[in-house]
Amino acid sequence: MMEPTLHHIASLPATVLIAATSLAAALPEAGRETLPAMGTTNLLPADTLDSGGGRFGHHVAAESGIIAVSGNLSPSISVYDRLSLELLGTIDRTTPQTTAWEPLAIANGRIVTAAIGPEANQLEIYDATTRQLLRTIDSPNLLPIAQFGKWELDAAGDVIVARSQTDNFNSPAFVHVFDAATGTHLGDLVPVGGSPGDTFRSPQVATDGEHIAVALPFAAGGGAVHLYDAGTLGHVRELARPAISAAPDKFGIDVAMHDGLIAVSATASTQGFLDSAAFLYRTDGPDHQAEFIVPGLDIGFGGQIDLDGETLAIGHPFDDSARFDGGAVFLFDHLADEFMGSMTGSDLLPNANLGWEVAVSGGTVIAGAPGMGTAFALQAGSPPCNPADFADERGVLDLADIQAFITAFVAMSPAADLNNSATFDLVDVQIFAQAFVAGCS
Repeated sequence: MMEPTLHHIASLPATVLIAATSLAAALPEAGRETLPAMGTTNLLPADTLDSGGGRFGHHVAAESGIIAVSGNLSPSISVYDRLSLELLGTIDRTTPQTTAWEPLAIANGRIVTAAIGPEANQLEIYDATTRQLLRTIDSPNLLPIAQFGKWELDAAGDVIVARSQTDNFNSPAFVHVFDAATGTHLGDLVPVGGSPGDTFRSPQVATDGEHIAVALPFAAGGGAVHLYDAGTLGHVRELARPAISAAPDKFGIDVAMHDGLIAVSATASTQGFLDSAAFLYRTDGPDHQAEFIVPGLDIGFGGQIDLDGETLAIGHPFDDSARFDGGAVFLFDHLADEFMGSMTGSDLLPNANLGWEVAVSGGTVIAGAPGMGTAFALQAGSPPCNPADFADERGVLDLADIQAFITAFVAMSPAADLNNSATFDLVDVQIFAQAFVAGCS
């Protein structure tokens, strides 16, 4: 088993240590592996106003070389280099009317978020490298309090999918689709059996740029997940709901997509200690390809799920194994069908809610713990084989690594400072070239 490293991204001034151990009693016998205890590094956002009441760690996102973390009451979004975990800078509120940033997504070098205010809200798209505002998108509903993007938002490639509703989380909701490059509203998804203008109930959304998944955990029969074409916005199919023993009754409590894969979580809606689970599908078929069952967990498991590469991360922010509502994140290698361990530990505070949001990119798992005003970054995937192994597919050196290095070098990312000289020059290029030619042993 790999030796992962755990880092700590926090808005509090003190360094916090957390042990990452498995919840052995709550996992199948074959999966009772333990991640070793790991120290953490405290990375502070530039804006100290974020500490405390901002609930830093409420929202997390990661893609390629970028991590973004914010709180639902934060005055800024903190942006980090994914490899070095160094703070690159912040995105600050553009208008006094913005009182919060809600979901975060990163795609194609853009950070997408919903700017929430007392009178209206909008989507805002930023350049992930310069952190400059590129464009804003208003709600197609033209309703001043539509909570546009507040509850659900995702992006991949040039596709943005966001939900809006006029009241609370459970009120009827529209699912809008936009072109991230232009801000153009491409249209709204239509519920199966419905008509244009009809709404969904509490939809959870995800996209991989080619397709859009809409999960409906409150649908009749214990929940449903529907797949749509991101180009035509037409309905493709409903995913077959698995039949498992002690089945949870909220299939689709969250959904995530990456490169033609769909991860769907399912949990119980009441305290009952039923089996909770996650299921893996492909966009080209209705039946699940793999299932990951975690016995003995109840409401809260799977409220956040993400995957990238071989790593599948499932959050359980109300897990009590370390502290009351301290939280945990379960990690699986979905390619090998193996349990990798879980992120939790005795140094979590009560009500830390670790796993409130999770994001996975290139083997790096980001887990928010907003009750502590923090997020944790765990290198769960395979480590780089040498300094030239920049791209997410570790152990393979190809054009993707060259492009990733050039992008980091031009952006003066700390990851491209290969001799740690705090300058970006020919020496870094030479080190990369020599490592690339040497290859992975």
